[in-house]
Amino acid sequence: MNVWETLFLFFAFQAALTSLFFFLKNKERYANRIFSLFLFCFAFIIFYNVLYWSEVLLTKTFIHLNQFYLVAQSLLAPLFYFYVRAVVKRSRVSLKKDIWHFIPAAYVMVAYFPYFVLSAGEKLNVTQSEGSNGLPLVTPHLGVILVGLMVLYLVYIYSIFLNRFHEDVDLKIWLRALYFSMAGCVLSYVVYYALVYASVLQVEHDYMITAAMAICIGVTTYFGFNQSEVFNGLPIEAIVPLVKYSKTGLNEEQSAELKQELLKVMERERPYLNSEIRLDELAALIGANRHQASQVINAHFQSNFFEFVNQYRIQAAVDILERSDPMPNMKELAYEVGFNNYVSFYKSFKKYTGSLPTHYKRGISLIKT
Repeated sequence: MNVWETLFLFFAFQAALTSLFFFLKNKERYANRIFSLFLFCFAFIIFYNVLYWSEVLLTKTFIHLNQFYLVAQSLLAPLFYFYVRAVVKRSRVSLKKDIWHFIPAAYVMVAYFPYFVLSAGEKLNVTQSEGSNGLPLVTPHLGVILVGLMVLYLVYIYSIFLNRFHEDVDLKIWLRALYFSMAGCVLSYVVYYALVYASVLQVEHDYMITAAMAICIGVTTYFGFNQSEVFNGLPIEAIVPLVKYSKTGLNEEQSAELKQELLKVMERERPYLNSEIRLDELAALIGANRHQASQVINAHFQSNFFEFVNQYRIQAAVDILERSDPMPNMKELAYEVGFNNYVSFYKSFKKYTGSLPTHYKRGISLIKT
């Protein structure tokens, strides 16, 4: 295994670990789990390429992975589509409506099933002698067809999502950066197959294209990390310094009116009790767009969306602790006031009150005694 192969192997494992991080991430859990699967497929493809280049794939230990890269490749574009849709529209995958997205992956599994069930020795013999000639269901040039499907997905995603967020520059830039990163990945595939069929591809070129794919997925991951913050008020210049922050155009009177409306909504409707509340939803409740709501929170409360909402959640927890007797279950209390995990609850409670919730309750009990 040479230096390039070692470097790509390291990147594959790093991508796999990042995939695990997104799978366990609490914010935007559903969307992040889809992105986790997307990253894992990409990590597997790079890992597979390293095994192929180093000829380790053609050993009894790893021969069972042969051709599985096609399954991962067939899932890349659908998973990316599901992720963008989950983030932008908060839409979940429905097997009834979305089953057709999994047809390519199902076809690959069915076509290669006779090969996948062979023993390691039989797979080595078939691979070295017949290749896919003994698999009648395998379509010629399957890899090229899958890349063609990826291109179609890009066109489909562009037509549906890329014209959204006309009034919100931050979200528009975020979405376009994510999209063109994925487009770079697909372009790498197109260039790769073009060079292969033109009979000009050398091993070094193969490495370069995989490196280009790695860079593209790195950019996609970076914007994936910042997705929740950007959608909840973080200006795009905070993650892309070269991009100038776009102002909302609110005057002082309009800003003050939205502030009062925001306070009324937080008191009467208590939207902070919803653990999945996002800035755009809160903005809709006060008759503003996401950008305007973010400016009001920043200007009048000197905080960002998360801090603003969490202050209300902690105050709600304090009210419950002061009324309840005996001490409530702290994990249940965290979910009751709008947190989606008790670790964040404990950290926020300590930040805003100076003590842990259990200590705070004991202090109240001592005062009463």
